Amino acid sequence: MRQARVVAMGVLSLWLASSLPGPTPARVAAQSSDQGSIAFAPPERLFEDDRAELQLLVQPPAGGRSFLLTLRGEGTAVEVVRGRLLPSDAVDAEARPMVFRVPIVARGRGVALVHAQLTGWSCEDTCRAVTLETSTTLRVAARPAS
Repeated sequence: MRQARVVAMGVLSLWLASSLPGPTPARVAAQSSDQGSIAFAPPERLFEDDRAELQLLVQPPAGGRSFLLTLRGEGTAVEVVRGRLLPSDAVDAEARPMVFRVPIVARGRGVALVHAQLTGWSCEDTCRAVTLETSTTLRVAARPAS
C-alpha cells in the first residue's frame, strides 16, 4: 500500500490508500481529508511509445465548486500531456468522486513520478484555502518483441 500526504491549512496528515472507496488500494495513491480527496488510478502496464491515460479521482472540498488541478511528471520515462485541469474537464462534472482522464505518453523505459495538486477553496460558514497533493510511480517497460 502506498502512503500519501495531505496539506490542508498547514496540517500534514498521512492516510493510506485504502481510506478511499473505488479502485483497489494496490493500484491507487491517495490523499484524503475533510477538505476533499484526490487519488490516482494508474494503468496496469506501460510500454515504450504507449499513449495512455491516468485516472485521477477527485472528491472536491465541501462547498468547493472551483479548483485547479496541476499535474507534472518527474523523470524522462513519462510525459504528462496536459498539465492543468478544471472541474469542467471531468468526465462527469456532477459525479462524486469526479473522474479526470490525464493523457500521458511513455517516452522510454524507466521509472517516472506523476504528481497532482488540487488548489481550491472549502466554503461552508467561511471560506478557507485547501491544497491536496498526491503522486504515483509509473514503470515503463520495453515493448515485447512481436
